[in-house]
Amino acid sequence: MTLFVSRNEAIGVVQRNRKNVVHMRNARRRGENVHEVTHLVNSLLGMVVYPWERHLMEAMQETRIDSLAAEGWPKWKVVVDNYTHKTDTLGRLVEHLRNAASHGRVRFEGAGKGSGRLSADSKEPVQVVVIAEDIPLGGESARWEAHIGGDDLYSFCLHLADYVEERLG
Repeated sequence: MTLFVSRNEAIGVVQRNRKNVVHMRNARRRGENVHEVTHLVNSLLGMVVYPWERHLMEAMQETRIDSLAAEGWPKWKVVVDNYTHKTDTLGRLVEHLRNAASHGRVRFEGAGKGSGRLSADSKEPVQVVVIAEDIPLGGESARWEAHIGGDDLYSFCLHLADYVEERLG
């Protein structure tokens, strides 16, 4: 049984988000009428904004993204990276995700290509691609954009929650 920290603490928000992510996946698998991918994006908001705003991100700036794959983390496919500091650490990735989530710059596409493309509104995470964009204030185009499959977003959220709790808690 997990001992929860107060929800007034960033770690407490992350812990509860992890619990809800797992609950939502189980509910979808039982056939309940839930939207897991939408919930994952909402959870991502709580997992990146709270720690960021509470200044708990310093440790993430030293964690290289390429080292996370060995720990089973899914990879975000960064397709645009036009900032001075490239997205090579977890801290930079979380910073961009925080900006995208906080400013409503997350969108959905169906997985697949061409006429075989699935619906962005599918309830099956494996059929959805989540796209996050970091657009500077007053800008019109993304200076950073990354994609992740809905199923990989589930795994990312769990790994991020574990990381925050283990290293920053």
